Amino acid sequence: MAKPKLNVFTKTEEPEDKVKAVGVGLKDSEWQRLAAIAKELGMKRHELACWALRDFMRRFEAGEIQTKTQKTLPGL
Repeated sequence: MAKPKLNVFTKTEEPEDKVKAVGVGLKDSEWQRLAAIAKELGMKRHELACWALRDFMRRFEAGEIQTKTQKTLPGL
């Protein structure tokens, strides 16, 4: 009996929440520090950056991070 042909490009399941790549502007010194921390932890820069942003969002939504807003444009 012949094996059925499989299309390796067929989606097996729909992701609930797709990953979207975004750029983050950092100073060169911040980028170097991120790389150093990632190396120290045995992680990739991307992996550390994702973890840090997700941790911040979790803590912000839990009310653990207090922010202070201020007007930055004259006349507002």
